[in-house]
Amino acid sequence: MRTDAHSNRGRRLLGMLLAAVLVAAGAGGALGALATGALKDNGPSARAARRAPTSQPARPTPSSPSGAPSYPAAAGDPAATTDPAAFYAGEAMRGNGDTAIPLARAQRLAAQVPAGAAVERSSNSLRFTTSDVRFVALASPPGDDMHFRIAGMTDPTITVPNGAEVTVRFINGDNDMAHMWLLARGPDPAGAGATIAGGRPLGDPTAAGQQAETIAFQAPAPGTYHYFCAFPTHAMQGMEGRFVVESS
Repeated sequence: MRTDAHSNRGRRLLGMLLAAVLVAAGAGGALGALATGALKDNGPSARAARRAPTSQPARPTPSSPSGAPSYPAAAGDPAATTDPAAFYAGEAMRGNGDTAIPLARAQRLAAQVPAGAAVERSSNSLRFTTSDVRFVALASPPGDDMHFRIAGMTDPTITVPNGAEVTVRFINGDNDMAHMWLLARGPDPAGAGATIAGGRPLGDPTAAGQQAETIAFQAPAPGTYHYFCAFPTHAMQGMEGRFVVESS
């Protein structure tokens, strides 16, 4: 049986992993603190307090006798071996969002065209004409694995006016992996440079729904940027898109 000390060691190691991911993305400092803080406040008692009752059996928590995380295929999920970092983070950070949204509602929200925006499906783009920019970004939902669904499109180019106030309602639509939404100068986490905006990684859903958070920032100087998920290989698999700030 896992002891609290064993569980805490696993969370500390995962915190180090997530901090390394964020540093590679140029997202250290406050975002790194958010990642490790989310784990610190996501122990068994905290998760139990947030989790609604469910009749479904709990998935085994990956662990090893040494206290280091392991990723057993016996967990019954291919993600345990194909993407162990995101799989373990998803389990360890289960229920850590600001709110939980049922998947069906999250999919409806991600299909809506935001106010003040126009969809150009031929170019897979979303253009805002107002200075108040608000949209939903749903990460890796069913049917759009390893992509972001925004305004009913997959990884669209988002164009906003110079100086716009941007609010992203980020929802993790994946049932067995953690994901995040970051904005930086480039889509490659290893060479993105300083991250401009982003939220903490969101873990697996609870019976109450998918994990969600709000990310608010002012649009950077005019130019082309990229939004992406900084977990290893996620951007390369498709979880990235362009974010364009137009000149006045």
